[in-house]
Amino acid sequence: MSIAVILLLVTLGLDGVSSLSAAARTDDIEMAAMQAIAKSTGADRSLGWGVKSADPCDGTWPGVRCDKDSHVVAINASRAGLSGTLSGTDLVDLGYLTELDLSFNRLGDDMPILPRPLTYLTTLNLQSNSFMGMPETFFRSFPALETVVLDDNWVIMGELLGQQHHHLWPLPGLLRQHHPFPCP
Repeated sequence: MSIAVILLLVTLGLDGVSSLSAAARTDDIEMAAMQAIAKSTGADRSLGWGVKSADPCDGTWPGVRCDKDSHVVAINASRAGLSGTLSGTDLVDLGYLTELDLSFNRLGDDMPILPRPLTYLTTLNLQSNSFMGMPETFFRSFPALETVVLDDNWVIMGELLGQQHHHLWPLPGLLRQHHPFPCP
């Protein structure tokens, strides 16, 4: 075998390796959304999200799971010491998200309003946080939702339960056993 053929094979082989690693990079929009979520929830401090790498799918973001195409598909940051808010405009940019578990933290303000639906989200657990308001259209943002857990939050209930006036109620343990929740 000639030296030229060997050099050609080595060059093609190295080029193939760089092409594979470039394909595994997370989309810039998803990366920016995860970095914003890390900052707004305090996961950058408590979990180190974004400290070693800006890419949430490179294995350095604890609790974040990605698919083979480097899309964020699951976030489990339960009992992670999170404190802050959750923005719907950041969350909606995770278009492949199927599971979100931010339970047992100190996230507050209103539950997020999403400008468009998260079409693949099947599991949502926001149990034991400090969410106060729930938009009437909240569940419309999750058309594939099968399991939802919202216990131990104070939310403004009203239209959701068919009442004329809004009242402050703690959500009951009605969803404690993770039963499927019907969505409009």
